[in-house]
Amino acid sequence: MKTSFDWDCTVENEDGDQLFESSSPCDALQFACKLDVGTLEAVGKTRDNISLKFDGQSSLILYTTPQQRLLRPQFPLSEVSGDGVEDLFCDCCGIQIDGDYSKCTDRETGFALCESILAGRFPESDEVRWVLLFNYGPLETESYFQRLRRILRLG
Repeated sequence: MKTSFDWDCTVENEDGDQLFESSSPCDALQFACKLDVGTLEAVGKTRDNISLKFDGQSSLILYTTPQQRLLRPQFPLSEVSGDGVEDLFCDCCGIQIDGDYSKCTDRETGFALCESILAGRFPESDEVRWVLLFNYGPLETESYFQRLRRILRLG
C-alpha cells in the first residue's frame, strides 16, 4: 500500500505551540527528534494525514487515509504504557480519541513507522496491526490484511 510522497509538515511542542513548518518530512522528523515531548503532523497531497504524538519514551500514531478513514496501529507485543500521550485529539474532527493506550509503542518505533509512511510506504506486519477507530463492520471471514485493504480501498 502506498501513501503520499509530498507532505506539508508541522511540529508542535507539548503546549500546542507550532515550532517548525516544512514541506520536507526528513527535516520535520529531525526537528521532532530533538524534542522531549511533542506532535509531528503531516498532511499529504492525496489528503492523507499522519499524527505522531510522542514523549521521552513512548509514541502514538494516527493515520487518516485519503478516503478519510482514521486508523491507528496497535502493537500486541508492546509493553509501553503510553502515559505521556493520553490526551490525543483527532485533527479532522476535534474529538478526543479514547482508547487502549497500553498498545502504544516506544519512541523509536513510532518515529520509524512515521518515517516509513512519510516515505510513501504503509508498514504492514504481524507485529503492527492497524485498526479502524470507527467500526465499519468488517466481514467475519476476512483476514486482517484483507480487511485492511478493503478499508483502504486498495485491494
